[in-house]
Amino acid sequence: MAPSSESESNHTLDLFFTSLSTLKEVTDFLGTNEIEAGSRIFLLTLNARCTIICSQADPMTIVLNVERVNIAQKILCRLDSVFDLRLFPAIELARFSSFRSLRAFNELWASYGQDERSCELQRIQNYLHFGSPKEQLELLADLRRCEDIFMSESSEYHMSSLDIPVRKRRSEPSGASLFAARSLFNVLEASGRCSCHTYGARLCIETHRDSDLNEEYDFNLFLEIDERWQEAHFLAVGKSQSSTEFVAEDGLTSDKKEILAMGRKKVEFLCEPIKKIWKNFPTYRLKFLVENDMLWKLQSEPSNVAAHTATQAITFQRFMAEESFNLTDKSKRILAVFLGYAVLHLLETPWLHSSWGPASILFLRTPSGTPLKPYIELHFGKDIEFSAANTTSCNDDDDEDFDPDDLISHPYPSLVSLAAMLIELHLARRLQAIAQVYDLKFDDDMNECAKYTATTQIFKRCKNDISEATREAIEQCLDRTIVVDEARKSLDAHTVRSIFYTKVVSRLEYDLEQTFKHISIETLDAEAQKLDLTGWSQPTVLNKVIPDPRKDDRLLGSRVQRPLRGQKRGRQDSEISAWMTLDWVGDAQFFDDETAPSDISFVARDAYISWKAKYCSVYKQMIGNNLSTTPVKIAVLDTGLDRSHPDFEAREGNVQGIKSFTYDCRQKDDVFDCSGHGTHVAGLLLDFAPDAEIYIAKISDLEPAKPAIIAEAIDHAVHVWNVDVISMSFGFPSREVDGYELLERSIRRAVNEDVLLFAAASNNGANTKRAYPARYPDVICIHSTNDKGAPSDFNPGPVPGDNLATIGEAIESAWPVHLCDQKVNELCVARKSGTSFATPIASGIAAFLLQYARLNLLPREAEQLKRCHYMKAVLKAVSVKSQGYDYIAPSLHPDNVFYDAEALNARIRDAMKEV
Repeated sequence: MAPSSESESNHTLDLFFTSLSTLKEVTDFLGTNEIEAGSRIFLLTLNARCTIICSQADPMTIVLNVERVNIAQKILCRLDSVFDLRLFPAIELARFSSFRSLRAFNELWASYGQDERSCELQRIQNYLHFGSPKEQLELLADLRRCEDIFMSESSEYHMSSLDIPVRKRRSEPSGASLFAARSLFNVLEASGRCSCHTYGARLCIETHRDSDLNEEYDFNLFLEIDERWQEAHFLAVGKSQSSTEFVAEDGLTSDKKEILAMGRKKVEFLCEPIKKIWKNFPTYRLKFLVENDMLWKLQSEPSNVAAHTATQAITFQRFMAEESFNLTDKSKRILAVFLGYAVLHLLETPWLHSSWGPASILFLRTPSGTPLKPYIELHFGKDIEFSAANTTSCNDDDDEDFDPDDLISHPYPSLVSLAAMLIELHLARRLQAIAQVYDLKFDDDMNECAKYTATTQIFKRCKNDISEATREAIEQCLDRTIVVDEARKSLDAHTVRSIFYTKVVSRLEYDLEQTFKHISIETLDAEAQKLDLTGWSQPTVLNKVIPDPRKDDRLLGSRVQRPLRGQKRGRQDSEISAWMTLDWVGDAQFFDDETAPSDISFVARDAYISWKAKYCSVYKQMIGNNLSTTPVKIAVLDTGLDRSHPDFEAREGNVQGIKSFTYDCRQKDDVFDCSGHGTHVAGLLLDFAPDAEIYIAKISDLEPAKPAIIAEAIDHAVHVWNVDVISMSFGFPSREVDGYELLERSIRRAVNEDVLLFAAASNNGANTKRAYPARYPDVICIHSTNDKGAPSDFNPGPVPGDNLATIGEAIESAWPVHLCDQKVNELCVARKSGTSFATPIASGIAAFLLQYARLNLLPREAEQLKRCHYMKAVLKAVSVKSQGYDYIAPSLHPDNVFYDAEALNARIRDAMKEV
């Protein structure tokens, strides 16, 4: 039975498309990993049907009729029966009146992050039952019929290239916001003309979606006089399109009438109410009403913001230069939407002055974090004069001075600034740094013409690294014809705003809501205030008291077997207990050892030995005795080295540098390994890169290392040892560690010097995500597999993008002599498993590729391979897919790319061309 109203039909179709989108993602994973042929065919066919319907039938343009609603409802009924009710708590199902299981599953799926879904599906798939083969065929037949019904509409509805599918039926925001924002600026400027004070304002950027309903806008600001800030709340009434007068008092809502009845006072100069509230009500915020181009003071109200909040601010420019590692996919997309709405609401108003851009966008730090709400800063009078006096324009109204090149300029510099910030956001680095990668130039001091040209060139080179919807939004921002009609005549402000919403803002909304389906644009203003920009988009909470780094390492100890020998080097038990109380530590480790040597069978050990022998055959054939004049240099940051071990005595010439960075070390060349971890890792580097120079940086003894120590070791490896590769078999469970920003900066410096950094992924399985610094985008994260390429169960789940992995189970390597009983372990070796041991193997393979490139490729290509993105691309190109991971296993098997040198050369070059 069809829904009884148009509203119910709309809800049915919304649920239908949401459910198909969810099912498409689920079957994509299940079908790829299904072993049984019949089930695999069904799942992949189901995935294809969902993909076709979701991609071709746009819910925004679907014309409601009985046939379409009925088929959607029939399929919903079938899908609702797929889920075992035990998957959901009864209280969750009770919230829904229809299609309870399906709605509950949609919400459950949307609550997972992208990197959590594959792990959760391993549990969820036991609760999915698609029925008998006959029922499966009936479901596919219904979807095929649905496809025909909805696709017939697409021929009637020709979608232009400018239209994009939007998940929700959302109306275009009212044009009244422009009028309200302009009126607010006018009254602020008029009331701020005080000769005795400097004057500024910080306007909170919001979507104002809740204000569009009644065209009454709440603006939250901080006002500044004499370098002191005061919070203020402004109520402004907008008029749609180009109206030039406010509504009369009779047009106000009952709430506004109630406000007026409480009394108001006309404001001549803003400094008067600001000084008065400082004196009488320092914990309150000012409240004003904008009416008929006049500013009225209303009754002040309590403030929820700390008095010093506005003074603790960081600009977008500085954040991108120093703290962009805090960005997540969620915060990138939320900020993109806010910046899009800033232009939408403030276009052609003085708020978007000529210098609008990264330096005038800022975020306010609070005791509980840095809310994900941007502000625009404006200094009244000064910015307006700057705009008039210092803007370099390519256009000139004087016909005598006309130059055809003037037509190359963009008529709306604010759109160019928006495009530049969107690029920076999604690549998490300043535009200057991105430009350098492609041998281009960009400078904040460029005039508008030069900025437009430079931004366009940079975007063309990096656009493939940006998500599709946002990439299209940036393209529209940089299209200088966006604001002209077919006759190339300029459009009016209202039309420009409408086009900007359709072509830019709606795409940014779509990118956010499709990636994070639990986020709604309608509630974004309130929700973003609760998220911490500098806390990886987690909810803002009271800051934890973090101990001094010299008193508490903020890291768990290694599980590596080590004799204490009566030495009191580790932390006291009370310190470790305090550390364990942190809720996100759990099973975290610093050095990612998964199993003790006794847990590993000889069968697994022999399998590793066989795997290594295959690699050594590749190395011998590809490198042999043809050593390059410049050896590859590898630094290993670990627990030191047992230099007396026979393996290292025999290859003493490979170890070219040693230094201890631990605080309690008396001699900097004392890298004695008390733990064994560093010796094991260094041995692997010599096994897999036998011609490389090895540099030992001891960062820890028995206890975990401090970020400041690691940072110092990285800087030394880069600038003193001039290494090509740094291997880091350790990880932090969180960035919430004292001094971690020092480590981040050292990593950035290393990347800027074209040094490759490898780090262990972590060994907690699906219980935690990748560790830090492996999660850092310019660090190559390494996972573990067995000798057959099957991912180790202690890996974190795969994430979209690179999931590089190599053998990390039953790894045999050198173990300190003093930790071995040579009667039973004559060779002084140990067998270990973990991403810690896959990491030096991957580092050794990378060193082999660098050495190979220096011998067989052009010098320019060999140098390019030292850059992170190029090496990632090459490693991925020589790998094979294995259950979501990119498995690296060089061998001389005919199916392996390393079998033939010419094929390897071509594969490397093709991979680097795609970067």
